Amino acid sequence: MTRTLEQADWTFVSGVTAVAETRLLTNDEFLDLLHLPTLDAFVQRLKQVETYAHMPVPESPDAARRTVEQEYIRGVRIFRSESPDAAVSDLALVNYLFAELRSFVRSRLLKEQAGRAALSFFTVTELESLWNDSADAREDLRAPVERIRRGLEPLDFTRGGERVEPLTEDPTGFIDLLLDREELVYFLEQARAVGSPFITGWAEKCVRLTAALAVIRARLSGEKSERLTGSFLAPPLDDEWLLALAVADADRTGTAFARHFASAEGESVEVSRASVGKIARMVDDRLTLDAIPAKHVTFGPERVFGYLRGLHIENLNLRLITETFVVQGDRDETRRRLRLSYA
Repeated sequence: MTRTLEQADWTFVSGVTAVAETRLLTNDEFLDLLHLPTLDAFVQRLKQVETYAHMPVPESPDAARRTVEQEYIRGVRIFRSESPDAAVSDLALVNYLFAELRSFVRSRLLKEQAGRAALSFFTVTELESLWNDSADAREDLRAPVERIRRGLEPLDFTRGGERVEPLTEDPTGFIDLLLDREELVYFLEQARAVGSPFITGWAEKCVRLTAALAVIRARLSGEKSERLTGSFLAPPLDDEWLLALAVADADRTGTAFARHFASAEGESVEVSRASVGKIARMVDDRLTLDAIPAKHVTFGPERVFGYLRGLHIENLNLRLITETFVVQGDRDETRRRLRLSYA
């Protein structure tokens, strides 16, 4: 018996998932929403979709994107409460855990305060306990936070209680890279612990492609190859392809990436600052296609996992559309950024 329990334990939630899958928006429905005239019209149409029927009307246009995102978190938590193994749903929220952890680390090292979002997954006390390795610190995050703390020791700007200058001109990129690495390692460890070969295989591909995106972004921002290969791509991210990507000449990065990447539509890969968004969309589409076989698992954690992947992509598209209305952006550009639906 694995951590995911017997398949029979998933009977009820698998049935709920099968119904929920039919409510996911299609690619054509995303385009219909994008072509509505105003943000108000978009919100009212979205509230007609059962998944978003209880979504509150945003207090202001600036709050609209966050309001839509909160519906995703609420949806995941509903499935978490119904599942025999909450860890399957928790995988869909790892990004939010580390977003709050990232904000906390930045506030400690860079004294960033303005613009910090309200905490939803931690209390300030819980974050302090993790950072100080207190006895009551959250056990599953103790090791990654310890690695983050050790990795950031050279950037402790408050030695002896006095403010000192950072050891690098701009440590932000290094901090983000370290947090990116620990998020990927944590996600992989948690996925493997679920005990499903399908979920493990999908997570391994997800981590590999997400790490590749991080390497590309770091290279384009001027990060040295030595820091990538010696720190970010340390085990278990010491993939041969990723290491080659980290040291490839700038004009050959696209070739190195394409060598092991098959896009959802056979699109070519050209690596540049302007194309990073396109590559991210291609990666998302590839991972969504790889998750679709989960629909054919009658009972088990795989179906819930696949649906939550679909819900994530749906909500990402809705946030892109919401932002387009808020800033009156180019709708054709947004259309090109929309991800492939899981529906």
